[in-house]
Amino acid sequence: MNINPKKINSLIKEIDAILQKIRSEGQKAKPILRQIHPNHKKSALNLIHYHGFRQADLRETQRRLGNLGMTRFANAQGHVEDSLVKVLYLLYRLSDGVPANFTKAQLSTKKSKKLLNSNTAALFGNPSEGRRVRIMVTMPSHAAKDYGLVRKMVQNGMNCARVNCAHDTPEVWKEIITNVKKAAEELGSPVKIAMDLAGPKIRTGAIGILPEIQKALRLYKDDILVITDDSIRGGSAVVNEHGEVVEKAHIPCQFSGIFERVNKGDLLLFDDGKIEGTIQCVAKDKFEVLITRAAEKGTKLKAEKGMNFPNTNLGISGLTSKDKEDLAFIAKHADIVNFSFVNSKKDVQELLSELQRLEVYDKLGIILKIETKFAFDNLEEILLEAMQVKKVGVMIARGDLAVETGWQDIGQVQHELLSICGAAHIPVIWATQVLENLAKNGLPSRSEITDVVTSLKSECVMLNKGPYMEDVLLLLNTILSNMEDFQEKNETMLPKIRKL
Repeated sequence: MNINPKKINSLIKEIDAILQKIRSEGQKAKPILRQIHPNHKKSALNLIHYHGFRQADLRETQRRLGNLGMTRFANAQGHVEDSLVKVLYLLYRLSDGVPANFTKAQLSTKKSKKLLNSNTAALFGNPSEGRRVRIMVTMPSHAAKDYGLVRKMVQNGMNCARVNCAHDTPEVWKEIITNVKKAAEELGSPVKIAMDLAGPKIRTGAIGILPEIQKALRLYKDDILVITDDSIRGGSAVVNEHGEVVEKAHIPCQFSGIFERVNKGDLLLFDDGKIEGTIQCVAKDKFEVLITRAAEKGTKLKAEKGMNFPNTNLGISGLTSKDKEDLAFIAKHADIVNFSFVNSKKDVQELLSELQRLEVYDKLGIILKIETKFAFDNLEEILLEAMQVKKVGVMIARGDLAVETGWQDIGQVQHELLSICGAAHIPVIWATQVLENLAKNGLPSRSEITDVVTSLKSECVMLNKGPYMEDVLLLLNTILSNMEDFQEKNETMLPKIRKL
């Protein structure tokens, strides 16, 4: 093989410059690292290294390294310094030799993988036999009374039971948890209990004088919709005999603080993005929205549907008064708290403060639900704040996140979330609509199966409710177990080809 010394020396300079840069970033971050839990110190340093590593466009360098048959850093996020050091070492060997003062990395590739595995085990417990990726299942309300259903879930591979505090009551939650623990003990299969804080929900309010009079508004492109406070029930537009609108369609918003935050030109999406609009004008207690996207024959908008403001800083804290009440229950009965709508490190600080008050600071695991554009933009500082405690995870809540970031960007956002969490050795939960057609209708779609295979890049897959949950668990357990030989986190594995 012909080696061009000039090209090798050019690569040495590039890689060495990147290595010195990330080490400098690590030195500057020492005050931050002092606050990190001992279990996460090396991981936090690697996250800081990864941030520095990604500040430049590395694609041309990757191509040149690939031409030499070397790593292209595609899976280096968990061990950035070690990957750079090893490449630099090989380049030196192709050039004038390795310098006497050559310094090894603080964290090896092998140890970085062990850190992720130990962090995952700390949060979710040991994996099921033959399967690395855990399975989290959302508990339906009737799981409180149907012990047989819960027992089958545990029998068919559930590792973590999810209870959502946005629904039901503490009495129902307690009955569900009792059934899960009973089944886990009977079957000898430990199951963690994770409970979701509801978080600040921004939803549409009631429609019509009485609920039975009008169930929904039908909205068309170019309609004007007035958003009011929750004291006024919604109603359709009133049109005179000439077809002129004499009273605009209107619907209340259940979150009163919204009127102080929105501005003309802000984007607004309803019901998981089914309807899209732009704010045209804002008053003290209302604002008008021009509908820019709806179905050709109109789209229905009902009460209790989500409202997303993807480019508006709503200034909402991650913990509501209800969340604080529910957290007291969670501290007594659960292993993990799923923190909804976290947007900044300030939100994490508030949660940690509550955990200290409840004396579960280093006992309760924390899963940060990344659901907004602001959470994605602030992810690194959110993680560094959360890594003050021992057990931390991240949920990629793809429903709200897709609406917030845009359908065209959700693929890239998912990829970056996996990479950043991988750099921090933080376990990731792959959530929202996993095998949803199978769960609801009894038959999976082809894209759902592909989605499950992609979920092998995470440490846990979350399932929502549905009447065919037994079938879902059996299929998911089988796919995840069978695909272990072909995918190890982000790395494609190459077992011997076998015929089906």
